[in-house]
Amino acid sequence: MIDAKMIKGTLGATAISSGTYIANDMVSVRAVVGGYADVFVKIGDTVQEGQKIAVQRNPFGDVIKEYTTPKSGKVLSIGTGATREPGGLLVRILFQNSDPKCKFGC
Repeated sequence: MIDAKMIKGTLGATAISSGTYIANDMVSVRAVVGGYADVFVKIGDTVQEGQKIAVQRNPFGDVIKEYTTPKSGKVLSIGTGATREPGGLLVRILFQNSDPKCKFGC
């Protein structure tokens, strides 16, 4: 409200001055098959498009599926259980969508 001149005062710390990551969209990476999941990222990690973020293994330890991030951004959340069913959440990524309709969020 201070920045919009609605009230008087001194502007304190802002999200931008505090280094807060600001995004307007998110994408979820979900398991395609069932199996044991190894997630390689943590909440808050910065990821680059194409980076390997998880694998799924069968009961014998063989890798049956590898997952990469479809967008560059920050890790918002991860699935924490050891097993995943098809469609189960592995990783959710926040990112900046450049589409004008997403200016205030998609």
